[in-house]
Amino acid sequence: ISAEPLIAPIETLDLTGISWLIAGGESGGGSRSCDPDWIRSLIRQCEAAGTAVFVKQMGSVWARENGADPKGGDPSYWPADLQVREFPAAVIS
Repeated sequence: ISAEPLIAPIETLDLTGISWLIAGGESGGGSRSCDPDWIRSLIRQCEAAGTAVFVKQMGSVWARENGADPKGGDPSYWPADLQVREFPAAVIS
């Protein structure tokens, strides 16, 4: 699942059979805010379901507000609990 740009919370998500979720805020001109708590919620949901989660970026609005790179894509600027970049286990048949 690609949950980007994440412009609203996703309170409950059926992750049955989903091996990977990528989340991130919106970047570029006219981008909308991404609340870090929305990403935290997805991380918790993925942890509960055993789904790998990759936080791609926090988005341009967050980046401007926090003095980060233009798209908020450098995890070293993010809160530690959002620095999650997992990959799904390889599927071997």
